[in-house]
Amino acid sequence: MQAEAAAYQQLILTASLVGRRVTGRPDVKSDPVTGVVDAVRFRGGSPILVVGDREIPMASVEELGTAQGGSAAGA
Repeated sequence: MQAEAAAYQQLILTASLVGRRVTGRPDVKSDPVTGVVDAVRFRGGSPILVVGDREIPMASVEELGTAQGGSAAGA
């Protein structure tokens, strides 16, 4: 039951990022990508944010902002 609740919370959290501006690295060797989250995919149970034609693992997100580009840090 707790695992289902945690999975549901993760789904809600990642879905709330659609339309938000993020910065993250598609992989450890990539330069950071910044853009608005278009969709969320799940691969092997892990959330992947779709930003344009790039995919950013949720664990690789470095910064969150609003769709207009303002920083959400400390908000």
